[in-house]
Amino acid sequence: MIEIRQIKWRTARRCCEAHHYLGPPVGHRFSLGVYGPDLLGVMTWGRPVSRMLDDGHTLEMTRMCLMVQRKNLASQSLSKAVQWIKAHRTETRLISYSDGDHKGTIYAASNWTPTPLKQSGIWPSSGQSMRATMRWEMRLPSSITQGGSK
Repeated sequence: MIEIRQIKWRTARRCCEAHHYLGPPVGHRFSLGVYGPDLLGVMTWGRPVSRMLDDGHTLEMTRMCLMVQRKNLASQSLSKAVQWIKAHRTETRLISYSDGDHKGTIYAASNWTPTPLKQSGIWPSSGQSMRATMRWEMRLPSSITQGGSK
């Protein structure tokens, strides 16, 4: 059984620096830790990188960094993070991107909606460039029915 808890940016940044192929993200609103009972990984969330999607109601998962390999851990973590966001935040749309060798299996398993990107963006990072091939989206209930706060 895993648990999702909000963690400090410093912890998430260190985890991404050590274990994520792109390193830490640039933008940040909050970070979530995946525990079971020790820290298994982190997810960072921020404003959408695309200005056209930055409407004040959308969060982008900018990194998911799991430090252990366990069957279904990524999709379970993502589903629990969505539950946490529904309970603690007011945004109504979540987005994330899959790139390169990542096909988006965790998003599909968590019932996110895929949107193929016609003009894939290239994001340079640490001397590499990754091409986003798919945007994934999850619509949440209106913030009026949520008890969360920003």
